[in-house]
Amino acid sequence: MAEIRPSSCYAGHAPAITDAHVAALEAKDYVVIDGLFPRVDELRQALDDAQYRKTMQSESIRTDRVRWVTEEDGVVGDTVRALKGLGDRFAPAVGYERVDAPSKCMVARYEQGGYRTHLDHDPPSDDDLYWLWKSSREQSGRVLTAILYLTDPDFDACLHGGCLRLFLGCADGDASGETATSIRDVAPVPGRLVVFKARCVPHAVLETSRRRLALSCWHLAPEA
Repeated sequence: MAEIRPSSCYAGHAPAITDAHVAALEAKDYVVIDGLFPRVDELRQALDDAQYRKTMQSESIRTDRVRWVTEEDGVVGDTVRALKGLGDRFAPAVGYERVDAPSKCMVARYEQGGYRTHLDHDPPSDDDLYWLWKSSREQSGRVLTAILYLTDPDFDACLHGGCLRLFLGCADGDASGETATSIRDVAPVPGRLVVFKARCVPHAVLETSRRRLALSCWHLAPEA
């Protein structure tokens, strides 16, 4: 059964993260890396037509459907292990000697719509799941977000939308992005990995008009 473990348990499965990648995350609060995951087509095929469920959150907040996956899920499991192992390299960039990997990762599939601006560890108080999130370590303990895009090869953000909008340089506690000093839109290119600091980068999924598939892993602050 999947459980929370130190990311170092998966370090041998992680792709080749360089010192430059770690330094970029530390300095800019995010890093975008292409080409680390060569099995994108296989992953997309395994996940494209799987069963997804609506979240308990209102569609005014998010319109995606999700499923949870673990390292026991075949070809998907290999990638889950790789994403969990990223935390071992990136932990110093978020101020920790080590971080913990979650028990499971989330696949999000959008057919249309998006996800309003939020912080991954601290949902707004009008969110229906606010108290559930606050009481769950796998949500409130998030310090590092890693997202791998599994969109179709001909997905074009200029035509279809669906960019990840990052609000950078925000004041502490700003979950809306209102205090951002800059904004970066990241296109969901297939095989692209985006890693950012979960506690200081408000972000949103901009409206998409075409299926948009992504696999997310949230690393957790270690327990004291």
